[in-house]
Amino acid sequence: YTHFSGWHETMAHGAPVKGLTREFPDSIRTILEPKNILSILLVPIIIADTFWGFIGFDDCKKERPWPDSEISILLTLAGSIGSAIQRHQAEQELISTRDFLENIFNTTSDGIIVTDARGYITRVNLSITSMTGSAVADLTGRHVVELFQTDEKIMQYGQQAMHDLRTQGFLKNVELAIVKKDTGLVPVEMNITALDVRDGSITGAVAVIRDITDRKQAEQEKARLQVQLYQSQKMEAVGHLAGGIAHDFNNILTAIMGYGSLLQAKLKEDDPLQNHVNQILTSAERAAALVRSLLAYSRKQIINPQPVKINAIVINVENMLHRIIGEDINLQTVLSDKDTTVVADAGQIEQILINLAANARDAMPAGGCLTIATDVTEMDEGFIRAHGYGKSSLYILLTVSDSGSGMDEKTQQQIFEPFFTTKEVGKGTGLGLSTAQGIVKQHNGFINCYSELGRGTAFTIYLPLVKNPSGPAVQPSTIARPPVLAGGSETILLAEDDDDLRKLIRRVLEDFGYTVLAAADGDEAVGLFREHHDTINLLLLDVIMPNKNGREAYAEMRKIEPAVKALFTSGYTADIVHKQGLLEKGLEFILKPVSPTELLKKVRAVLDK
Repeated sequence: YTHFSGWHETMAHGAPVKGLTREFPDSIRTILEPKNILSILLVPIIIADTFWGFIGFDDCKKERPWPDSEISILLTLAGSIGSAIQRHQAEQELISTRDFLENIFNTTSDGIIVTDARGYITRVNLSITSMTGSAVADLTGRHVVELFQTDEKIMQYGQQAMHDLRTQGFLKNVELAIVKKDTGLVPVEMNITALDVRDGSITGAVAVIRDITDRKQAEQEKARLQVQLYQSQKMEAVGHLAGGIAHDFNNILTAIMGYGSLLQAKLKEDDPLQNHVNQILTSAERAAALVRSLLAYSRKQIINPQPVKINAIVINVENMLHRIIGEDINLQTVLSDKDTTVVADAGQIEQILINLAANARDAMPAGGCLTIATDVTEMDEGFIRAHGYGKSSLYILLTVSDSGSGMDEKTQQQIFEPFFTTKEVGKGTGLGLSTAQGIVKQHNGFINCYSELGRGTAFTIYLPLVKNPSGPAVQPSTIARPPVLAGGSETILLAEDDDDLRKLIRRVLEDFGYTVLAAADGDEAVGLFREHHDTINLLLLDVIMPNKNGREAYAEMRKIEPAVKALFTSGYTADIVHKQGLLEKGLEFILKPVSPTELLKKVRAVLDK
């Protein structure tokens, strides 16, 4: 009846509507009279000061005035109905809120634990069951401390935490580890809120627990990367050091080796000074090897990469390895029958094998077995993900393994660091493995080590396989081939800015019959060539010189005599030599420090080419 004019507004203000049908307007009578309603009484139902509906009486037998007593009864009934409806709505809202909170409680990814005042668990959500590996029923009633890894330090912290919880009412960012059933430890972070803190006591607590495994792994990865960055910075520092000293040091060593060789040649074999000279030359060779190792480690050593078969390198170096490891170690080679061609500097690969063999010998003082194996393998995406390095391609796999004492994990993490060694003082430089790593990286390869204490060590080296190499692979030269020295009567133009070195080289060449014109820089060399180009057979040029470098001087001299032969020499690092464009142009080159024997052989080879 709320659509009847005036009734709705009247009851909305809390007043009843009553009257006789015949007294109502025609619009209302036409509705009531067909129903035989002679009189009517309506009272509103008010809920929270809002008109919700109404109840009422009507009389179809007689007209009645509706006394106040009946109106009062009906108003009381309407009030009771309103209260019941309001209570029902509140209950429904409470149920809905409870269901909503329950859904949040059990679907949140964070674990939630509710405890009583003594710390016993009264309720948990589903996420905490995943963290602990235990069902809800198994967790309820247990003391909360039982869920975590405990030790004396944590127990002491727990006592302090309870004190803080009672005084502050909360604890934030508490890191502990949950003991997961049959699995291990799960690192977690907790935020705890006390329930009903009164006068230093609590009725319980709610702990929200977050699994921070991913965060911890990320932190560990960050720490690992920071260590790698620190190592790379150390490597770069060593590389800068090596590059900085290489030129001057190589010049000095060339002079020491040269004058030592001249002195050795002048002494009789039974001269008591021969031993001293031999010691000087041996020490110079060791110093030269140390510089080469530093340069290889810093990837600044000049390499001469050519197509070469790894199997041929292993076969070529095998006899030398027998002498290095001794008779009490059995050397086995297991070579693949597949094509093992790579683009590499054969001498550098031999150096890796020699370094690894020497380390294996030291790891097997009582004898054992050293195995060198080759194979062809493919690095696919699965391999790269599993090992953390590599590029999708075919590789030659060179494995050097021994049955020695092995290494622990901490040692394995340091073996490629420069100057790290487990040997006694004076027994090693600590550059063997770092040099090997530098050489492998310079060849665009990868090296890895696997070892266990008491079960030996295996080094695996991956070098990119050359598919369908153009031309035959270069065969490595035989090691320790006796030198064949020959002089000549040709005229050589020498350009060297180091005074001592220039005098030494001139003397060596003249002792073997050559005529030498010496210049202290590029400008002077070009001037001498203009005067004597008809008689000069070979240019022996230092790469880096004042006024005009060797490359520039050579270019000017070729304008005068295009067919003139040239041999370049330098003690600088590979990056500087490459900038001069020497190796790229295929020009002849010899690296300092160089002994008189090596220099004479190279000079003769270039003249005879």
